[in-house]
Amino acid sequence: MLDLPAIVKVAKRHGVLTMIDATLATPFNIRPLEMGVDFVIHSATKYLGGHNDLLAGVTLGNHKLLEDLNKLQRMIGAMPGPLRLFSCSNAV
Repeated sequence: MLDLPAIVKVAKRHGVLTMIDATLATPFNIRPLEMGVDFVIHSATKYLGGHNDLLAGVTLGNHKLLEDLNKLQRMIGAMPGPLRLFSCSNAV
C-alpha cells in the first residue's frame, strides 16, 4: 500500500502531476482525489459491460486539467464515436 498523501506532497513540491489507476480498489475503498491526486483512472469495462463486449474507461480529476486532456484526446482521436459502443455487440 502506498502512502498517497506523502507521494502527492513530494510531487507537488516538484511540480509533477500525479495519476493513479484505482480500478481494483474501487471508489468504495479509496478516494484519491480527496488525497490530492491529480488524475484518477478506472476501467469501466468490468462495471458497465461485464461480458467482454465493451471497452471503456473513466478519467477523473480537476476540471481544468480534464479540459486539457479532452482537447488532447480529440486531437489524437483517442475517443470512440457516439455509436461505436453499440456496434461492438454486432461483431461476428
